[in-house]
Amino acid sequence: ELKALLHHYYPIEIDPHRTIKEKLPHMVEWWTKAHDLLCQQKIQKAQIAQVVKESNAMLREGYKTFFNTLYQNNIPLFIFSAGIGDILEEIIRQMKVFHPNIHIVSNYMDFDED
Repeated sequence: ELKALLHHYYPIEIDPHRTIKEKLPHMVEWWTKAHDLLCQQKIQKAQIAQVVKESNAMLREGYKTFFNTLYQNNIPLFIFSAGIGDILEEIIRQMKVFHPNIHIVSNYMDFDED
């Protein structure tokens, strides 16, 4: 269902012929529907690593050099993402480039105790 939402809303997001004002209600609707679907899944924090491992998620070409060079030169890396921070962090961890200089500003999940 998330893929169906992506196929429906992403073309709207990148449509150069629509104004931001025209796109905004669609983006809010997309986020709301995706959020509701994720909540229904009752994802547990412990599952995130396995989900990322089994996914096709990847970083762009050259990520390793970029991340490592910034780290070695003590340069902070701020990543602003409209995605899910928990997933993004795990992708970066599994790619073995999550260094102390990385700061992610994103949407993070709230997990129940169980």
